[in-house]
Amino acid sequence: DATHNGPVGNNDEFMADLGSELNELGTYYYASRFQYEDQLFVYGGYSDGGGGFWDGDEYVSGFVLVVDEIVTYPVTFTVTDATGLYSNIKFKGEMTDWEPVDMQQDGNIWTVTLEMLPGTYEWGVFEDDGSQFGIWLIEGENLVVTLDGDGNISGDTTYTVTYTSVDELFAEVNLYPNPSSGWLTISIPNLRNQAEFNLYDLAGKLVQTGQMQTSLQKLDISRLEPGVYIIRLQTVGQSKVMRIIKN
Repeated sequence: DATHNGPVGNNDEFMADLGSELNELGTYYYASRFQYEDQLFVYGGYSDGGGGFWDGDEYVSGFVLVVDEIVTYPVTFTVTDATGLYSNIKFKGEMTDWEPVDMQQDGNIWTVTLEMLPGTYEWGVFEDDGSQFGIWLIEGENLVVTLDGDGNISGDTTYTVTYTSVDELFAEVNLYPNPSSGWLTISIPNLRNQAEFNLYDLAGKLVQTGQMQTSLQKLDISRLEPGVYIIRLQTVGQSKVMRIIKN
């Protein structure tokens, strides 16, 4: 019997412990069966030919390989904080049972190396700000990495953080024109203190910096390579990060 493990997106996940059944080395194929109310059981599965119901030979649900030793491989995950806002970034994912893992910081680069079993895993990073869940820093769907039985890695092992929390933004800022191929104007209404601006590429490299003495500042970006850049604006006790597109 399998137990209901909860919803996963639009699907439902079920779990069964087969450990005591798999007591010899080898490859085991399995199928799962489902029953709706008092109707007959149906066996679900899939195949390269498009799937179907198990007939005792085709359309297995999957397979399990039992070996005589557990082989793990080191996988290094690297996160670049292009915003420069975060000071306590932590890692978590399916390979850690979604438990937080500390990362090592070197400037705006954060890394962690995990010993992992072969498989496919979702993962992400968050800023541990002391709240219950922290600030999730992945924009869009979770990142996915796959490790095969020979230790080959595919998928996502790097990520650049460009997310900024609304709570971290200060007075309204305008950047125009954006996109731009030449001059960019920075407008900070009612600026009372000197502000600093730093412009980074998506690899986290500082490409331009300067000071704002007034509420308007023109910035020449004509020599930059086309692409997306991050500008960080700072004044006393406040900061804001925005994206710039150079065309």
